Amino acid sequence: MDYDFDEANNWQNGKAFDMRIYSYQTLYEQKGVCGERAKLLLKILTRMGYNATTIGFYYVDHEIVGLSCNSTKAVKGYWPGRGNRFGAL
Repeated sequence: MDYDFDEANNWQNGKAFDMRIYSYQTLYEQKGVCGERAKLLLKILTRMGYNATTIGFYYVDHEIVGLSCNSTKAVKGYWPGRGNRFGAL
């Protein structure tokens, strides 16, 4: 799936930003910015039964998916949330 550089540039330059509202739009168009792609992956993982969440780095306008893990050694970084630890994917 391609990164949507045009949409990201519009966002960074303060132009109109056409955020994909539904995850199937990202899948159908085969492109998206990090938040749209993260939401699609989140839906897939939760449907598969994984405990996952999105982790936002809003100071750099970035969003990733975190997967619940029991150990801090499983990944380089982890974030507490909802009583769990989430490792970055």
